[in-house]
Amino acid sequence: MGTAIDSILSGMHFACHSHLSYRILAWSTVTILLSIASESWADPSRTPAFPGAEGFGKYAEGGRGGAIYHVTNLKDSGPGSLRHGIKNSNGPTTIVFDVSGTLTLKSPLLVENKSHLTIAGQTSPGKGITLRDHNVTIKDSKHIIVRYLRIRLGDENKNQGLSPDVMTVNYNDHLILDHLSLSWGIDGNSDYRGNSNMTLQWLIYSEALNSSLHHKGPHAMATSLRDCFGNTTLHHNIYSTSRNRHPTLGSGVKKGGTNWIVDFRNCVNFNWRGETNLGGLKMNVVGNYYRPGPSTRRTQRPFRMKDHDTSLAKGFASGNIFDEMPIAFNEDNYTAITYTNEGGYMATTRQRWEAPREFDCGEFAIPPQDAQTAYEICLKHSGCSRVRDTVDNRVIRNIRERKGTVIDSQNDVGGWDRYESEHRPADWDKDRDGIADTWEREHGLNPDDPDDRNHVSNAAGYTNLELYLNSLCPDPRDL
Repeated sequence: MGTAIDSILSGMHFACHSHLSYRILAWSTVTILLSIASESWADPSRTPAFPGAEGFGKYAEGGRGGAIYHVTNLKDSGPGSLRHGIKNSNGPTTIVFDVSGTLTLKSPLLVENKSHLTIAGQTSPGKGITLRDHNVTIKDSKHIIVRYLRIRLGDENKNQGLSPDVMTVNYNDHLILDHLSLSWGIDGNSDYRGNSNMTLQWLIYSEALNSSLHHKGPHAMATSLRDCFGNTTLHHNIYSTSRNRHPTLGSGVKKGGTNWIVDFRNCVNFNWRGETNLGGLKMNVVGNYYRPGPSTRRTQRPFRMKDHDTSLAKGFASGNIFDEMPIAFNEDNYTAITYTNEGGYMATTRQRWEAPREFDCGEFAIPPQDAQTAYEICLKHSGCSRVRDTVDNRVIRNIRERKGTVIDSQNDVGGWDRYESEHRPADWDKDRDGIADTWEREHGLNPDDPDDRNHVSNAAGYTNLELYLNSLCPDPRDL
């Protein structure tokens, strides 16, 4: 900026009679230029993670402006592996994939004490990346973006008594998970604890395993959100065919704790056996579509209060559709909630829980959408949907046809999709900046200059690398 301003000033003719007058006019010009710059370019900390990033985690910065790492093989560890890239990331890093296929983990994959990391699964060729056999954990990290992966745990290569979730996400700040497909957990498909400024969007949680290896016996939990340290958004997710916690929202509130907002909206819930549990926070439960399946008791209320302390619990419920369930649930969503509880949990009453209006999420509010529209758009676009595998295709088909039951093993439904691995050719990205050379030429970049990936040439504040990544997967609302 200084060089540009000096150049501008040196080329200007000043009709000034004193050095002081020159300085005043010069600094006035600098002020104007800085003002124009500040209005023309977005503050990077207020640039959404990507177009379509919404909710309380929308400002996760990920690896913006940092290093690039290429996943070049499907090995569990070593150079070119996903694990190696995560472990050795120091400072802002974006991980891209030059390979597709199934990555068999030999131990849990850990993202711990990391800052500003993007895992861009949408860059994988072919049918994308599937992780199997072990859990993925994200903990004690900040500004994390994870997009377009499948994580399918399963019961193979494990000992009896193990009880991992597919994904464990604990004590992070500024996090967005987008278009993931999570299935076949032994405890549950995911567990979120102690997070703040988090968005879970366009995910598919399906088919947690029931009578499997869990040390407590039958389990099959869908997903749990606990001990919130900040606000959380869950939107356009699919929860399909698990036994309980379908999902559990905001439980584990400590007495006297802060009353954060959980914004749960425009999700699809199918074939649950147990309820959606509502914890002791401020909750928006808006525009969700509940579709009972073969495992569902249709006269059972689909929501239940469940927490150790409900003194802070308040909720607003509106616009939820309960397909082929009692009419009263649709006419008055508050009648779809069981306010009494059991097993040592606290109860409340409708009068205590019901909020007079929706809790205001401010700039983090999700654009309004009715439940029927959300149902259709979720079935088209949720999960790792750039190219869906046979598992997600079956899950979506079962929702439409109202089929399926809680399973004990992935083998009950055919197991993992067996698709061929693909590799990018050597001339795909010659400067190794994460951007396809064809895209660089089309957009006026130099395919021999790796540094141009981090240049910002747009008012939105995205780097060239981010513009490329975003071009691979448009916002589903725009499709």
